[in-house]
Amino acid sequence: MTFNLKTFALAALAASAMAAPAFAQDASRFTLGVTAGSLGVGPEVSYAFTPKLSLRGNATFLSLSHSFSTSDLSFSGSVALASDGLALDYQPFGGGFFVSAGARIDSNRLNASATPTGTVTINGVSYTPAQVGTLSDHAHFPSLAPVVSLGYRFHPTRHVVMGLEAGAMFMGSAQIDQPTYTGAAIGAADLQAERVKVQSAVSKFQTYPIAQALLAYRF
Repeated sequence: MTFNLKTFALAALAASAMAAPAFAQDASRFTLGVTAGSLGVGPEVSYAFTPKLSLRGNATFLSLSHSFSTSDLSFSGSVALASDGLALDYQPFGGGFFVSAGARIDSNRLNASATPTGTVTINGVSYTPAQVGTLSDHAHFPSLAPVVSLGYRFHPTRHVVMGLEAGAMFMGSAQIDQPTYTGAAIGAADLQAERVKVQSAVSKFQTYPIAQALLAYRF
């Protein structure tokens, strides 16, 4: 499922039509901009239903590299961050400070591979580089992730909006696929044992920090 800015805009327009006339005529209720940070970089759009309550949607993308080891195997990993979602922002004091809650469609993916140059031990069994070749694995997360955050937005000019947001995305545990390899032979039981080790290594990372900056235009 991919966040659709056009669909979001149409929904906000429909909500605007049902709002009180004086409020609906205020064109400054829409903002469109770019968010960047730990979730990645991407477009963001929001609509204020009242001076204190607004709906916000964005889609973010980012690629990262990360290495880790399990026993004798050293993996080179890449993380493809891709998520989109909606959040309700509430400004309890009517100013720039807001609290936010929502959910994201989590399409984040982990890819890892190990190409040993010497004999390695997998599940207590020794394997040569020719037997292993390149051992590859992939992981994905549950598709829906709740998010909570705190933030602050301000307006250096009438139309320019800048802001900061910090919080957490509760991704849950990554699910590790069965490893594949290009070598001559790895026992099925040993391959499964390696998958369990990798699963254990990544299962500790179930909450992802949110730290985003915003630059937007208020219409």
